[in-house]
Amino acid sequence: MIDFTQFLLAVVVISLTVMLLLVGFQVYKILKELQISITKMNKILDDTGVMTESVSKPMQAFSGFLLSLKGTSLVVPVLKFLRRVKSQKEEEENV
Repeated sequence: MIDFTQFLLAVVVISLTVMLLLVGFQVYKILKELQISITKMNKILDDTGVMTESVSKPMQAFSGFLLSLKGTSLVVPVLKFLRRVKSQKEEEENV
């Protein structure tokens, strides 16, 4: 026959096993959600990289255009035009 301490020990072991299984299942669910979140974050970072490349390529082309104008006599009129456009925008903002 089982005495009281053996019965108590069996109850404690069974309850701790059940608790450990529940905690393990919760950890599994948390890690699964973390994996999904990291996958989404990776996609967002990839999309951001594509967007920055799409912005930087025209800027590089414009920079190359300005560098090609550097040797010509068109630089001064272009700069005056850009200053005029900038001053007009500032005047419109002040109104």
